[in-house]
Amino acid sequence: MGHSVRQPYIRQPYNGIRSDNHGISNQKSHYDKALNCAEDFAYAGLSAILLIIAGLFQSCQYIEFAALVPFIYRLYRLSGKSTWRLGLLFGAAYYGVLSIDSFFMAPLAASGKFVGAVVLFTVFTGSLGWFRKRFGFNPVFIALFWTGLEYGLIKLGLSQGIFGQSGLSLPFFGALSTIFGFIIISFVIILINSLLVLAIDKVVKLVSASDSNIPLGEKGWSLGFLCEAGADNNFLIPESRGPPLLNGI
Repeated sequence: MGHSVRQPYIRQPYNGIRSDNHGISNQKSHYDKALNCAEDFAYAGLSAILLIIAGLFQSCQYIEFAALVPFIYRLYRLSGKSTWRLGLLFGAAYYGVLSIDSFFMAPLAASGKFVGAVVLFTVFTGSLGWFRKRFGFNPVFIALFWTGLEYGLIKLGLSQGIFGQSGLSLPFFGALSTIFGFIIISFVIILINSLLVLAIDKVVKLVSASDSNIPLGEKGWSLGFLCEAGADNNFLIPESRGPPLLNGI
């Protein structure tokens, strides 16, 4: 009976395909993380700028009723660690601008208040993210959470408040603050902002459902999606279109 001869094992040279694929996936992962951070900063920064404008100019004080719509909408879409990052960016942007003068006059005290306020905002958004994941988006609870946050900022001496000290000269707010205290103003303003987020989200979903080219869900307000869609629309060439024909060729 013949015996089969075992062929020696020859190791094939590594062609690098696996490495390239791994590198591409890593690059895409880094790109997605950078894009998410940029979107968080854009939403948080926009709300911070609107709040600062409303506080600096009395003629713009009614912006407060919609100033936190970008921030709350982004919070409505995020989950996990991203909610903590959003609060960190918002707190740093808002209190960073408001504390510029204090940093030069009393740097140590201003730095302590700045760090404390940013930490409270980070905990606030992280807690809201945890709550939303388990119980859904509830405007009343968001208003209650924010009211507790603002009350804590005032009692700890970190801030004079955001909406609680609002200068809105409306008889309705005057009556409410007389009965329930000034902090009720913050509750009403945040409730209106949250209800606006729900209304806008409903409109976006209705528009998306009527157009098959616009995907449903998170991409309705995604900055990355809008950039990609704009690039596709600008550089898309129809199939029926071709290069011009030259006579004699």
